[in-house]
Order: sequence, then structure tokens, then C-alpha cells
Amino acid sequence: MSQLRPLLSVVEQYRLDLQTMAALRLELLNLSITLTAIQEEIGAYDYEELQQRVLLLETRLHSCMNKLGCGRLTAVSGPITVRASGSRFGSWMTDAMIPSSDSRVWSMDGYYKGRRVLEYRTMGDFTKGQNFVQHLLPHPWAGTGHVVYNGSLYYNKHQSNILVQYHFRSRSVLLQRSLSGAGYNNTFPYSWGGSSDIDLMADETGLWAVYTTIPNAGNIMSSQTTAAHISTRFTDGFCLLCMSDPQFSLPPGLQVSRVDPRSLDVLQSWDTGFPKRSAGEAFMICGTLYVTNSHLAGAKVHFAYHTNSSTYEYTDIPFHNQYSHISMMDYNPRERALYTWNNGHQVLYHVTLFHVIRSDG
Repeated sequence: MSQLRPLLSVVEQYRLDLQTMAALRLELLNLSITLTAIQEEIGAYDYEELQQRVLLLETRLHSCMNKLGCGRLTAVSGPITVRASGSRFGSWMTDAMIPSSDSRVWSMDGYYKGRRVLEYRTMGDFTKGQNFVQHLLPHPWAGTGHVVYNGSLYYNKHQSNILVQYHFRSRSVLLQRSLSGAGYNNTFPYSWGGSSDIDLMADETGLWAVYTTIPNAGNIMSSQTTAAHISTRFTDGFCLLCMSDPQFSLPPGLQVSRVDPRSLDVLQSWDTGFPKRSAGEAFMICGTLYVTNSHLAGAKVHFAYHTNSSTYEYTDIPFHNQYSHISMMDYNPRERALYTWNNGHQVLYHVTLFHVIRSDG
């Protein structure tokens, strides 16, 4: 018992931090509702003053969240439907770079040859479908695996494995680079199809790409392989790892790569061994890739691959797939929330992480 006494102060501080975060979330929600309701009825000076209070609260909230540090996903909240708009498939997002105070929201309807990106000034404007500008991309996109990071849109160019960086402020393409060996054009999509071969995402550690390579479409061989991978596992009728039999051909597996946002160079890659077509969607949190087992009703977070240790585990984290067809699911580290496009509905989920508590002392 005496050995646990030093932890009491840490646990107490953690409890107080959680209470502070809960109070800040409630105050921020109340202010946002107030802003939306009275924006048209008050003067510009009063509105700006309230807006500054919201930004200050967001800064304090992010500071508390960062103090808690990274963690592992343990639960997903119930769905919060923000809006019903667009077609069955699409993507919507806010800037995923943590230091950003940008409150804009972007929406990209459809998965095939789209070029029109709608930019809304705030989440309230997005909810109402007002105060937006249009960006017409010079190259059409494929899939729904887009991400906004530090003021730029990163997306997969239609009918190619080329990654594109489009800068919103200058309305120009800054970079294009091929993701070497990556399948495209429905070669290795998620279970729902939709040209979802290449999925770009961001978390607390940076920019990522999830895909399957053509050379690894048979046997998945990786220099990152650890002892935990050299075993036989069966999921959905597939033998995931039968490395002792050279005649056995594995289904195409998910590969995850760290990507440099300034050059689009691949910094490091991991072969997860999870069959791509058995995945509904995937997202990154704190360097861990989480994979759902379906895009339909009854889906759950089924698999996790930890890039920091090159190990995996099977999970059982359910969530309510309210509209029964998810075509986009991405984590935003600024808000610690999952953004989803579900059968023409834009939906948010909050996540619960098992935190590693950081002490300033």
C-alpha cells in the first residue's frame, strides 16, 4: 500500500484535470449556442468580444488536453448529427494541425472525379449551409480519404496514386508526388468501395497515408515484422499470417506510412497484415492505426496497430452507426473527435482515451 501513496497526488491531479476539461467543454458549448442564436441581433463589437472568449476557452481546453498526453482508444461516444447534406458518400473536416486556431469547415461531396470544395467560415455556418466560398481544384479527387492539415488540403488524384497538396489561401497546388506502389482506382479499396484505395489522415504526431501496395498484394513481407506477427491468425475466413508456407498467398493488407507534409516523402512504413477489403474505415490516434470491421450497421473498432512498437491487437470497441453506411471516418486531434460521413449525414463522435499522464515535475 505504501508503494501506491506517491501515485495518489497524480490520480488526484488527473481527476481535477478531467473536471476542469468537463467544465470548459460545457462553457464552450453554451457560448457557441449563444453565438449562433444572437449573432444577427447584436453589434459587431459585442460579437467579436464573445468570439474572443470562445477562442480563449478553446486554447485553455487544448492546453488541458495536451497535458494529459496521448493515449489508447477505449470508447467511442454516441453520434452527434451536425447536418444532413450532399450525396451518400463524401468527406468533411476541419484543420487537423493541433496549434491551429482555424475554425473553418470544409466539405467535399462524392468520391468520383469531384473538384468542388466548399469552405465554411465556422461550424455554425456549416450547420446552416451559409457563408461559404468555393474552391475548384485543378485536379479531380478519388475516394473520400482527404485531410486538411496546416492550411492545405491533401488528397488522392483521380485514377492515380498521386498525392496532391492544395493550398487554400493561394488557391494553388504546391506539391504532387506519387505514392510508390500504392493501388488505386478500386484496386484495394475499403469494404464499401468508392475508390477508397488511399486514405490520408492526421493525428497528434503528423500526417499519414493508409493504403495497400501492388507488390505486397500477395505475401505481405515487412522489414518491420516482429515476433508478434509470426503466427497464424484467422479473421473473416482469412489466414492473416502463414509465413511458414511459401505457397500461401495472403490477401492485400493495410500499409500505414508517415508522410512529410512539406515534401510528401514517405518517412517510414509499416505493414499491418490486416486485409484491406475487410476494413470498413480506418483512422489514426497517437500513432496507432484503428480499423473498423465494417461500414454498415453493427460496425465496431476491431483492430489496432501500434507503430511505436510495430505490434497489433484485436479490439472490441462498439459505436452506433446511426445511418448504416459510413464512407469516411477521420480523427481530429485538435478536438479529439471522429468526423464521419454517414449516408448523406455529417456526424461527430467523441472519443475516450486511456491517457498517459504527464507531470511537469
